[in-house]
This record gives sequence, structure tokens and C-alpha cells, in this order.
Amino acid sequence: MAWRAITVAHTTDIFASLSPHLIDLCTWVQGTGGAGTAVRQRVVLGEGLSGHPGVLHGGATALLMDDTMGVLAGITGSAKRGELARCGMTASLEVQYKKPCYTGRTLELHAVYDRIEGRKHFLTCEMRECDGPVVATGRSLYLFPKEEEAS
Repeated sequence: MAWRAITVAHTTDIFASLSPHLIDLCTWVQGTGGAGTAVRQRVVLGEGLSGHPGVLHGGATALLMDDTMGVLAGITGSAKRGELARCGMTASLEVQYKKPCYTGRTLELHAVYDRIEGRKHFLTCEMRECDGPVVATGRSLYLFPKEEEAS
């Protein structure tokens, strides 16, 4: 299945507040929601988001992973309910930091579904330098509203 570029309004809003530290952001999706659907985001972040000089702050890494997995959950939520506003929210997020992630480099995030159990959507994400090593991995649980809460 082919990758297609998408624009995600909430992502644009979130990252607009990071300007001028967000140098570039592109998002692609493969699939139409649920199992087999994947999201890729490619981003370049500037020095202003460093924890240590030249090294991306861990909180920025977590934000990027949460957003990438949130886009994936949102695609499934909109496919099931017909509108993105009824998508799930992060119930838990776990990030494992593997290597320092340097600012100014192109980073690629790739999120996929692990499994769906009713309202619980389990997702995983990998963040790497473009064509380079994995710098962080993550997993999350997105909880969707009960049907009566969604209407």
C-alpha cells in the first residue's frame, strides 16, 4: 500500500508554537485506519529545543512520539466515527531513549498499531535519524470514548 502525504491541523497548531525551532515537518499515512495503518513523520528541529547543547530535550522527543501516535489513533477514530474530534486521548506513554538525538538533523518517526481491544488502542513508535540509528522507541495506550460519550 502506498504512502500518501496528509496535513494534520492539530499537529500544525501544536508545532506552530515551537517556531522558529521547528524547521520542517511532513506527515504521511499508509492505510485507512486500524490494523495495518501506519504514520510517518519527518521533522527537523533547531537548537532552541536542546536539553544539553546540540542534543534534543527528552520532553521534545516524547512530544514528537505522542503526536505521531496520536495522528495514527486519530485516523482510526475518524474512520470509525466519521470525525477526528471523537478520537482517543493518550492514557499512557512510555519512551525508551536509546541514543542522543541531535538538533538540526532530519528525524523520522514511524508509528504502527500493536493491537486494539475495544476502546483501547495500543500503538508503538520508533524515532530515528533519517537513514541512521534508532534514537528512541515508544509505546502508548489511546483510550477512545464510550459510544454514548462520543455522541
